[in-house]
Amino acid sequence: MNLFAGRKKKQKTLMIVCTANMTRSPYFAALMQKKIEDKKGRMPSGVTIESAGTQATDGGPAHLVITNVAGSRGLDLSRHRSARFSSAHASRADLILTMEQQHKNKILKEYPQLEGKVFTILEYGRAHDEIEERDIDDPTGLEVEDYLAFRDMAEQEADRVLHRLMVSGFLPA
Repeated sequence: MNLFAGRKKKQKTLMIVCTANMTRSPYFAALMQKKIEDKKGRMPSGVTIESAGTQATDGGPAHLVITNVAGSRGLDLSRHRSARFSSAHASRADLILTMEQQHKNKILKEYPQLEGKVFTILEYGRAHDEIEERDIDDPTGLEVEDYLAFRDMAEQEADRVLHRLMVSGFLPA
């Protein structure tokens, strides 16, 4: 099913959500932007990728370890500032991908009108019987190896999500 074909809205916003918006969602948003730019040659006009957190404090920087991990992959998180998921995010998001089922549940409880637009990253574009796990673990405060495991999973999932965004019509051909 192509959810985005024929949409009249020019601007499309992909929202990536985690808890504090300091580690997982800013990294994944930056990674998705880079992958789209690499695939398309540039970020398509009318497509925006944002990140937010269900329990974020507005204005905080990305976690230092994920900033360094991102830098090693050519991603710059130095200008990132955390933001709590709000009604403004809800109103402009066309697709919301969360790191955990609890983030999805919280958003849908507060904004039930978003039903059908909110998925965990691990469930997005997969058949129900293909989903073994719905959560991407938070490495914040853990060992560097945990951040690297997150990075590797993010890389794998970003490739899959990018393919799905192209097939669904979210990204222009």
